[in-house]
Amino acid sequence: MHNPFKNKECCPALRLNLKILSLRSTIVRALRVALVVGFILNISGNYHEIINFQFSDINYFSFGLAFLVPYLVSSYSTLITQNRFHPGDISPVDAMLHCNNCDKVDFNIAPGDEIDQCPGCGSHTKWGVKRVNSAPLSGSDMVKSLALFARHNPQPLFRVNQRGTITGVNPAAHEFFNREDLTGNPINEIFSEFPNASEIAQIISSRKTITITVTVNHRVYHLHVRGVPSIQTLNIYCNEITEIIEAHQKIKEQARDINASIEYARRIQTAMLPGKVLLNEILEECFVFFRPLNIVSGDFYWVNKVDNKIVVAVGDCAGHGVPGAIMSMLGMSLLNEIVLREGELSPEVVLNQLRHRLIQSLSQGTGQGKVEDGIDISLIVIEPEKRKLQFAGAYNSLYLFRGKELTELKGDRMPVGNFMHHQAPFNKAEIDLTQNDRLYLFSDGFKDQFGGPNDKKYSTKTFKKTLSDLDGQSCDDQKENLKYAFDKWKGNRPQIDDVTVFGMLVK
Repeated sequence: MHNPFKNKECCPALRLNLKILSLRSTIVRALRVALVVGFILNISGNYHEIINFQFSDINYFSFGLAFLVPYLVSSYSTLITQNRFHPGDISPVDAMLHCNNCDKVDFNIAPGDEIDQCPGCGSHTKWGVKRVNSAPLSGSDMVKSLALFARHNPQPLFRVNQRGTITGVNPAAHEFFNREDLTGNPINEIFSEFPNASEIAQIISSRKTITITVTVNHRVYHLHVRGVPSIQTLNIYCNEITEIIEAHQKIKEQARDINASIEYARRIQTAMLPGKVLLNEILEECFVFFRPLNIVSGDFYWVNKVDNKIVVAVGDCAGHGVPGAIMSMLGMSLLNEIVLREGELSPEVVLNQLRHRLIQSLSQGTGQGKVEDGIDISLIVIEPEKRKLQFAGAYNSLYLFRGKELTELKGDRMPVGNFMHHQAPFNKAEIDLTQNDRLYLFSDGFKDQFGGPNDKKYSTKTFKKTLSDLDGQSCDDQKENLKYAFDKWKGNRPQIDDVTVFGMLVK
């Protein structure tokens, strides 16, 4: 038959009570009480029989009860005392407590630990025993245990009275502070930033736990200060954190250097992007909504004019931040080489050449010769005099709005970079333009942004609707309204990617 008492998790309160009753200190105390009280009761109740030696007239059942009842009362009193786990008391047992008020929180205690409140219940805490790990310690055993704990603790420990006088330290305190006369001196003599006597008394009486960071002899210590009202003292647990502070300082300096380098990279990237003056020279009316996720961006936009043809590109490089920025600057440099230096103006050929040179550039010296990621890009070539537009794209599309009517020129479903073993050539699309046509090239950062009341993506459908509603607006107004729509949708949520929207109006 299964014996439930063999299960350590079963009846923890009963197991604790049995351990308490079996303690030598409990038995000795109960016997002393039983002998004294039983002797008094039996003498007073059987006085005449005893002095006249009439033992046959004594009621031995009552005689035995006179000893048994005090024994049981004493044992019960010990049980009540040992089973009290009130916040602020010192635990005599190694056990796991469970809050019976909220029925959610467990709390591990060891002999000598001060019992804390339940974080959720506060003053309404009602601890009960969930598991007993070891037998309760008697008062003397607990004192010995605490003494050994302090003696072997490698960090300094102090005990301070209400007046702020050190009443006890462990060997580590003497070693750390190189003093043998710590006991009896004011704690402020060691830690000048320590609270004064009135503040110490308040900490003790309110069972507060505070933390203080102090500096002694160029060494930094973190003090965990705890009031113990049951013995009217303050326990101070010291941890030296000098190396941690120095490490944090070193990390801050490294972060400052890294940020300075990234900021310099931002200035280089910004210098490579076409400025407002160049844009106004080449395009009569245009705008750029450009918002990097980090200091530098994996998105880029590129505009130039060659032989009366206007070339515009918007690229979205794999990744963002520094890796994306490196790819974006490489992409802009290769476009300069292909379009400006070599004069290539067929958009599909430009993308084919860009892919070939990007793979070649990133494969040098790697021994593997493969770039797993690349650039999503939309590229257009406009002949203003003929009102002709040619387009080629790698994943990214071109939106052309004539009034509110949308024509979408879709890019090929492959990036500029390694995609498959067989690299298919990019395709070209052509379309005629009319006055007041609106053209938009963009990365996916806007439509992929999470936000709104249900924390969803902005979506391609909503993005198209937003662009459609910009009909009749100037380029400056379009930019401001796009910024407003994006910020309103994002709200307090973090931006998830670089955002670029390049718009222009055909005159």
